[in-house]
Amino acid sequence: MNIRIANQEDKDTIFQIIGYSFPQIQELVTFEESRFSSNNYVVCETEEQGIVSSLFIVPFWMFYENNSVPVGGIRTVASRPDARYQGYTGKLVKYSIGEMKRKGMVFSPLAPFSYEFYRKYGWEICYDRHLFQMDVNQLRGFADKDYSYKLVDPAELSWTNDLAKAVYSKYTGALDLNRVNIKDKIDWLHRINHHLLLIYRQEDIVGYIIYAIDGDTFETGRW
Repeated sequence: MNIRIANQEDKDTIFQIIGYSFPQIQELVTFEESRFSSNNYVVCETEEQGIVSSLFIVPFWMFYENNSVPVGGIRTVASRPDARYQGYTGKLVKYSIGEMKRKGMVFSPLAPFSYEFYRKYGWEICYDRHLFQMDVNQLRGFADKDYSYKLVDPAELSWTNDLAKAVYSKYTGALDLNRVNIKDKIDWLHRINHHLLLIYRQEDIVGYIIYAIDGDTFETGRW
């Protein structure tokens, strides 16, 4: 068995394996495939079967004590159907930890499918996700006459960079999205049909919200 960083020739095999494991997130898989960067993929291969398992190391940045530091997540951990329950993915996860360390990544945040699985390899719960439900009447502040609003194309997302850094740098664990490739971020927002609303006080941008509306559901993950 050999664990190594992928190369460009591995692309078709990697995404065939991912397709077996994640048919429910085909939109994300297609997006990743269109921006394939082989040095962020780790593969496990055997002499008899070739590549049997793979995972993607997600490089990004996170605020920690007012500083932006490099961190790494892992995503689309997948094995061929005939290679499951043989320990390949566990070995890949262990290898990826060392690879992230070699790349200078300070933390490894995850949103895992199983806390039990990743706890075996050293991850631990660091914060919870909270779900809030609000009545639309609680949002009356948006009608304040001192503010104006402008719906713009997500391509204008760079307008929010300074504001986002000023707000999110105060919170340990917040993602520094200013370090993300802006073109990739815009393309993804277009793909998932999200909108960008800018909030002005006179001529200054003082807030923004990225959102989507699906039927009677309003969804936002960044504001």
